[in-house]
Amino acid sequence: MSALQQFANDLPALSARAKLMELQRQCQDLPDEHRMDESPPIKNWLAPGIYCREIHLPADSLVVGRIHRHDHMNIISQGSVTVVTEFGEETLTAPASFISKAGTKRAVWTHSDAIWTTIHPNPDDEQSIDILETRYTAAEYAELGMAVGELLEDLS
Repeated sequence: MSALQQFANDLPALSARAKLMELQRQCQDLPDEHRMDESPPIKNWLAPGIYCREIHLPADSLVVGRIHRHDHMNIISQGSVTVVTEFGEETLTAPASFISKAGTKRAVWTHSDAIWTTIHPNPDDEQSIDILETRYTAAEYAELGMAVGELLEDLS
């Protein structure tokens, strides 16, 4: 049983969204010696009308991502990961490409070093990465008018 499956089984009364937020809080509360020394390496790519965010995730890491505001493309170009969202759990192995739906938040366990790229429109060719991150992601479901306790599909 994966660590993510165990977590889902331990909190059966919570909705999947609430479980993801709780997992994020638990990760943030870990002592420093059990956390990454720094955020995984990120490369930001800007091309006319496009913003790409490439993250390099080390093997055997648990990462809880932000909530995405819009549908967008994802490409896993290296590695193997298990992903849990409110819609369930799946293992993806590079090369893998898929569309992420607006409002999606993920917990990701890396089985090997992985490279994951998200691709977003940038119609005004914004150059500030801080503005682009705010434009395309949210820290809380409430920012998107979504309820945390809303049960779409329970993971347990």
